[in-house]
Amino acid sequence: MLVESTITIQRYLLLLILSIIVLATFGAALHGYRASMSQFDDIFDSELRSLAQSLSTLNVNVIQEEQTDQITKSEHNSDANSFIFQIWRNDRLINKSPFSPKSPLMAFQPGFSQQNFNGKRWKTFSLKNNEQWIMVAQPIKLRVQSAEAVLLEAIAPIVLAIPLIALLVLFAIRKSLAPLRELSTKVKQKSPDDLSTISLKRTSVELNPIIGTLNNLLNRMANAFSREKRLASDAAHELRTPISVLNITAHNLQHEYNTQAIKSETLTELQQGVTRMAHVIEQILLLNRTAPEQFSKQFEPLDIELVLQKAINNVYTKIDEKQQSISLQSESMMMLGDEFSLVTLFENLISNANKYCEKHCEIVISAQIKPQKLTVSVEDSGKGLTEEEMAKAFDRFYRAQVHEFNQPDASKSVAVGCGLGLSIVEHIVTLHNGSVKLEKSSLGGLRVITTFGIKKSENRQERTSNA
Repeated sequence: MLVESTITIQRYLLLLILSIIVLATFGAALHGYRASMSQFDDIFDSELRSLAQSLSTLNVNVIQEEQTDQITKSEHNSDANSFIFQIWRNDRLINKSPFSPKSPLMAFQPGFSQQNFNGKRWKTFSLKNNEQWIMVAQPIKLRVQSAEAVLLEAIAPIVLAIPLIALLVLFAIRKSLAPLRELSTKVKQKSPDDLSTISLKRTSVELNPIIGTLNNLLNRMANAFSREKRLASDAAHELRTPISVLNITAHNLQHEYNTQAIKSETLTELQQGVTRMAHVIEQILLLNRTAPEQFSKQFEPLDIELVLQKAINNVYTKIDEKQQSISLQSESMMMLGDEFSLVTLFENLISNANKYCEKHCEIVISAQIKPQKLTVSVEDSGKGLTEEEMAKAFDRFYRAQVHEFNQPDASKSVAVGCGLGLSIVEHIVTLHNGSVKLEKSSLGGLRVITTFGIKKSENRQERTSNA
């Protein structure tokens, strides 16, 4: 079970950075305290040694307390309890400071040690001079207090500056997170039907991949919704006529059935209406199914000559019925693409040439490779299109007023097809990062030229591997 966290990134970063600053300050204070103690130990040890050496230079048997007190104050400028000393000769105490105990401060061994007396912890130093032992001592607490005083002076400004540091850190975090807050606000303000891309006034390197991915997702969703609306619009627009025709035909058939005078023409019309509706549905689904994201991983090496041969084979029956001639001028050439879509593309072009040409006309298909381009053209010797009709040919549902020579009466100028053929051609060409254009054919009819980008090195490599 996931528990929703209420802490914001800003608060989290502020607490994290302040914690790091406090820990770093504490670590620096601890290190400074240890370093200060080490340095003060060296300084005070040197003072103890100097005091002992000063006492050892007094060449008298008995030193008056006033004299020793004067020595202590003059040498160290300290109160009488800061340092104490003893002078021993032949295991006999011959002199000491006013606050010094009567027992030895430490064992009769030269050097430093730590002792407890007078209710304190002391650092002691012993020095032997001829037959005399000079012992001096200093409270360890004095050293600790000195180190703490120095450390407090060093750390206090940092501790007092922590609130100011917190404000500066908060300001820096807020400024750094401004693009993220702006992104969050824009995402929250988006309505369910708002699929426009997001742009920020100020962004960062870390946010750019997120914004790019989010905008890509929004674009894909917008395209998906657009295709969905277009599918509904296409279906409503184009299926209305064949459904109406089928209704009329069904009504006529019912009337003929009731009168027991069913005509073969009525059945033929019914069959043609069903065929037309099936064709329309197939074309609409194809046009909306070929979405760009479906092609990103489907491309494979294809021999364009084999693709053209398959497209010709699919429509050859219709060509043979009209006794038309068709020729293919090509060789084995490789390109990356989707076979089903490319076959559909060229099948549409060949079908158009077959449909709008009279009997015994000529259809020529040619493919050639130019520098980094593969060009396929489909042309015929039919009547062709005017410039105005060429300009509108790729519009969805546009159908030119031409003679359809598949009809019994070819003298009538009618709008044929569902008006989606060239739209599908253009859509498939775009999916393959190519281009398509229409022009007058040298045969007298229409010439459709499709161009695809291709790398000659890859084409040569594929042809070599196939060989």
